[in-house]
Amino acid sequence: VSKNAQKAEYQKQTTNRLESQFNMLKKLELDTNAHR
Repeated sequence: VSKNAQKAEYQKQTTNRLESQFNMLKKLELDTNAHR
């Protein structure tokens, strides 16, 4: 994932438009314990 990638149109419509795609995906990232 690139820090400069643009959000898809559906992402712009359903998420905070000011939040970057990188930050949006970072919130969904699983930590090591989630993989156990």
